Amino acid sequence: MNSTAKLLDVVALTVDLPQYNLWRGQVGTVVEILANGTAFEVEFSDRNGRTYESLGLRPEQIMVLHFEPTSPDKKRCNSRSISSPTIQMQRTDEHRQCIAKGNCRR
Repeated sequence: MNSTAKLLDVVALTVDLPQYNLWRGQVGTVVEILANGTAFEVEFSDRNGRTYESLGLRPEQIMVLHFEPTSPDKKRCNSRSISSPTIQMQRTDEHRQCIAKGNCRR
């Protein structure tokens, strides 16, 4: 059910976290991968883009949301635009490789 979260993935909580006023189904963004993927820093923002909570979560506490059909034989292209020029170049290279293999679903 849960696929491995990647940097900048949109995720939803699968559990209630009342101590943070966060509830199952709330949507956040993975902003950091921690402990070699055994935890993720997830940022929760309001409709105006203001962060109201950011905390480390375990993979079983989140699920990756998909906004388009997925196919098990195609790898997801992680070449989304982001502000860092270095990361943009890395993502552009990944996107070129993804296109060359015929796997881009962006």
